[in-house]
Amino acid sequence: MRNILVVLEYDGTDFYGFQRQPKGPTVQQAVEEAVKRLTGTPTRVTGAGRTDAGVHAYAQVVNFGSEARIPIERWAPALNSVLPQAIAASEAVEVPQEFHARKCAGSKTYLYRVLNRLPRSPLEGRYAHHCPGSLDLKAMQEAMSTLLGRHDFSAFARREAETGVRRCARYCARSAGARAR
Repeated sequence: MRNILVVLEYDGTDFYGFQRQPKGPTVQQAVEEAVKRLTGTPTRVTGAGRTDAGVHAYAQVVNFGSEARIPIERWAPALNSVLPQAIAASEAVEVPQEFHARKCAGSKTYLYRVLNRLPRSPLEGRYAHHCPGSLDLKAMQEAMSTLLGRHDFSAFARREAETGVRRCARYCARSAGARAR
């Protein structure tokens, strides 16, 4: 059995998150259905993380086992031919059997966008929080600086994890003199 790693990009607006659930369509469900269409075999996909409903991903890593003889360089294009428009596979590689997308994840990066202008944007509305008022960038940068470094976030976890300690390496913000978008 081959262990296939796929990097996904998706617009999560119309999904109930990554993880399969009975409420409605999920990214995991769509990918598992796509793999089944290609291979004829029901397959369980493991994601590096679970995004919430409406959350997007630029590079969500998933892996799954397959005995299909699809050459590794054809996996991403093949998946893209059967995935919904909101999901795309950017690459696929064969990885060792012990690779597990969630357990082997080295880091996760979260990006929060703010559209700071008077009119809302029909083009960016799905991807940014609209804030028409003025922002105090200095106060925002000071607040963000408190997150830098190592912190224990165990209190925010739904279930006991091996460790709740995480490291926030950096943040990006436009300078106060930059023109807001």
